Amino acid sequence: MEKREKSPSVESLALTGRIDALQADGHVTEVRQIETGAICPNPYERPHKYAREDITFLAAQISHGGMSNPLIVENVGTDETPLYQLVCGEKRLRAAIMADLVTVPCAIIERHPSDATTGDIPIPRNCFEEADVISDILQTSRYDTGKLATKLGITKAALENKLYLCHVPPHEREVLLSLDVPPRHCIFFARQNAPTRATILRELTKEKIGTARAQQIIEEYCDETRREREHFAISDSRPFLNTVKKAVDRMRAGGVAVRYETVEKPDHTEITIRIPK
Repeated sequence: MEKREKSPSVESLALTGRIDALQADGHVTEVRQIETGAICPNPYERPHKYAREDITFLAAQISHGGMSNPLIVENVGTDETPLYQLVCGEKRLRAAIMADLVTVPCAIIERHPSDATTGDIPIPRNCFEEADVISDILQTSRYDTGKLATKLGITKAALENKLYLCHVPPHEREVLLSLDVPPRHCIFFARQNAPTRATILRELTKEKIGTARAQQIIEEYCDETRREREHFAISDSRPFLNTVKKAVDRMRAGGVAVRYETVEKPDHTEITIRIPK
């Protein structure tokens, strides 16, 4: 039987064309720090309603570890009056403002002065649609995963992880999106087998929960995070002992006569620290 080739979607054709346009310098796209006060919402999109505790939780994460992915904005201002319209990242922008960040990293889409015909980059509404478009491009264009990852400015491993999202059925996507589960945890979810995903969904829909709790539930059933927890549980005493020893060494270097002794017992390690008054 002859294999029928899949017809490319309008979105994938458009995005493929935009990648070519970017390569040919048809548009200028860069990432830099932008003041939050210079970013305005998209007037054509209704603001999303997020639970305050979810914004607070994300703000704490950003304060501690920074923003892992840039916002996507379009330059709609002038040289005299910089102004950027938000394309993607409303929740992260709100959290950054709550965290009192003056500037945030932004991928700026800016039309090249010499280009007057190429349309805007189609931005998928969520990580699942993004994965679908990427999959469509791989099946209908000359790009392989490595080459497309380079064009999109991500690693090959990151692109391959995104593709796991293509296998998540619509009803499962709806639950994850309704809880604003971030892309990283959506990928964790997508990598599980069908029975495990069904169990996670039951936990997610059993009672009204927020994004933070949804992330915790996914992590409890996720093979990747379970291995991380098991590894930490096995080796967590080593970094603790090293930290204590370094602290003692610093005190000794400062002239404090600290006595530090360790005694290995069959089932535990005994530490004695004597600090003179």
